[in-house]
Amino acid sequence: LYFRGTGEEEIREEDLLEVNINEAKGTVEINITEPDLDDEDYDISDRSTLTIALPPDIIVKAETENNFITAKGMNNSLDLSSENGPLKLEECSGKVKITNENGLIKLDKINGDITISEENGPISGENLSGAKLEIKSENGAIKLRSCQFEDVKVRNENGMIFYESLLVDGGNIDIQNENGHVSLVLSPMQGFVLEAKAE
Repeated sequence: LYFRGTGEEEIREEDLLEVNINEAKGTVEINITEPDLDDEDYDISDRSTLTIALPPDIIVKAETENNFITAKGMNNSLDLSSENGPLKLEECSGKVKITNENGLIKLDKINGDITISEENGPISGENLSGAKLEIKSENGAIKLRSCQFEDVKVRNENGMIFYESLLVDGGNIDIQNENGHVSLVLSPMQGFVLEAKAE
């Protein structure tokens, strides 16, 4: 834990972290709270970082309200959610579930089934692969490059959709958009049957 404040009052690690271990369920829960201090003297969210190193093959669930979450180089099932902050994943493998209300989602070099739910914010990704990709968004552009999924389902209400697929043996790409352009790029070696309609 890295903490930095501008006030004179001493802050201890136990003032910020609450760790609950349940051996019967095999779970560890870490709760991070801001201390009850003068906002003018301390700004925990902007100048503090909690870094957690984890062994592979365990399930990770992380939630935040007004901060960012970054995951890099992990081989875990990830369930990440935020209310008002960006979510960034890089060089991860495993099942990924992301939920965000207000903030960007950025993915790079992810291998595994991916499920994303976004309300207000852009979604971008590059070098993504797995069996299944499912995205639901309300407001924001969706840009996905160099993807390789057999089953793709993308839904958007307001914002453009760009999807670039590498060569796959077979599968289905299902894209629906209410208010925004749809751009689909396939490998020159890819055979396909296209059904399209627009209002």
